[in-house]
Amino acid sequence: MIKNISATLLICFISIYACFSQVIALTGNVTDKKTGITLPGVTVRTGNYGTSTDANGNFELVVQQSILQQNGITVSSIGYQQQHLDFEGTNYHIVLVSAANHLAEVVISDKGESIVAKAIRRIPENYPARGFMMTGLLQMVNTSKDTLGWHYFYHNNADVQLYYPGYLNKNKIPQIRLLHKTDTLIDDLKEGPIKWVNGYTTVTHHDFVLNRLEVLNPDHLNRYTFVLNGKDWVNNNKVYVVNFFSKADEKNAGTLYIDTVTYAFTRVVFTKYHIKHAAGIETDKSSSLIDYRSINGKWFLEAIDINNISHHNKLQLYRATNFKTIGIDTVRVNPLAYSDEIPEFSEDIKIKSLSTELIHADTITNLAPDSLFTRTSIPFINMAGKKDKGSLIYTAYVDYMVNNNIREILAIGKLPLSLNGYQPLLSKNTSPVSVYVFCLNTQFRLYNHFFAQLDIQFNAGIGGTKNKERAYGLFYSFEFNQKAHLIGLSPFFGYSKIELSPNNIVYYAQNSWVTGLNITYDITHRLGLFSAVKYYSPYYVVNTNMLLVNPRPLTFNAGLIFKVKL
Repeated sequence: MIKNISATLLICFISIYACFSQVIALTGNVTDKKTGITLPGVTVRTGNYGTSTDANGNFELVVQQSILQQNGITVSSIGYQQQHLDFEGTNYHIVLVSAANHLAEVVISDKGESIVAKAIRRIPENYPARGFMMTGLLQMVNTSKDTLGWHYFYHNNADVQLYYPGYLNKNKIPQIRLLHKTDTLIDDLKEGPIKWVNGYTTVTHHDFVLNRLEVLNPDHLNRYTFVLNGKDWVNNNKVYVVNFFSKADEKNAGTLYIDTVTYAFTRVVFTKYHIKHAAGIETDKSSSLIDYRSINGKWFLEAIDINNISHHNKLQLYRATNFKTIGIDTVRVNPLAYSDEIPEFSEDIKIKSLSTELIHADTITNLAPDSLFTRTSIPFINMAGKKDKGSLIYTAYVDYMVNNNIREILAIGKLPLSLNGYQPLLSKNTSPVSVYVFCLNTQFRLYNHFFAQLDIQFNAGIGGTKNKERAYGLFYSFEFNQKAHLIGLSPFFGYSKIELSPNNIVYYAQNSWVTGLNITYDITHRLGLFSAVKYYSPYYVVNTNMLLVNPRPLTFNAGLIFKVKL
């Protein structure tokens, strides 16, 4: 009898948990009641999650069933009455009724002055001019799925610290470092290796006021249409509600909440479509909600809620990033050490926590993530059919290409010889610059600090002769000053072949063993200064047409080094 009761309770518990943790796709379309025309750009929300209808009035929202059951579905659009629906299924046809008090699209003003422009001008007064430190809790959830199910799940709760340079320094982005994290990764490896980057630095880039992004840039106000939609209350502050639309694409739209007394931006909501990146997968849609709060008369970043949707081949990619400020320190203010700062394009799962001795005891939040953010359930991922060996090799190849294992160098150098003076073979004088060359150097990490390098040098005929050099070598990189801007000293040994061809015919060839020292200094985490001192020891020389060549075995290169992250 007891066994039967226990089994029954266990089944009930599993059923309840499965219901709670189930992630479903809510779909549907929205139309105008009077005309029947589909409505693009309509906001569909449940709890803190939301989406917008596409150009055909359709929407899809992937969210936990428990959130839908608790909050229902809210549908809103400028010029229409808001609707609230109970959760009763996964597909909906929603009809919106036009609002009687719909305002025409007009540029708003306050005593002849735009409210938005006035709020932008008030930024120096409303936001802290001096630097400060901020601690907070960051949650990121990265997932991917296709028609067969979920393939990737990454969940991270992290304590982070930021150094803010002050809101007047709009050209300097805040620094962020990881103090501590608790993360979970489940990946069936069935799909191509997708690297999720910039999860941490998303926080520093989405402070709209600090960065004067998009609609808060005074030089770009003419790109938007603004509509005053009355007044409301946000976080106990009475605010103007100002909707805005991009003139280039009306689907790119949002809302500004501006304090009626101080004209501070208290909240910014922005939805943007088809965001192209210099490197990486295009974002199909990004929704951002940024909150600010007032402390002693100044407004500070309070919270960030970002939801991105992308696709790659047959995969749908979802990213949710939430940040909540826990503490502000205006006394102990110091820029973060270079080695502690999280650089751009860093892969989320590769970022490591600081050593415990580097962290102040009062910096860790010690708050349960569920007390600040909506609980995230783990979707079911079938781990039965992982990739075969060949696919795993491809995954390892991609890992190599994206993890700072390749370096490119652009430099100016000098060949280990001289052609100064009159050349009887050419019946002319050669210029001293004829032995200076352009250098293209590629370095590949073999293991840890051990690298191989390929060096190609040429002068394209400048100075009267066409010169080229191909060199191959190995070096070991010793790294110093790791707490600040990294300095690298790399002794190397290699082989070089030099050819001189004044008339596209090789008149002179020299094979040499080369020893030397590479010196690097990191300007940023991706860009640095490069120099090299080299000594050539020729072991084979051919000078068939007797060019007047003087050996100069000691030479140099100088230029820039780029740490490639594809």
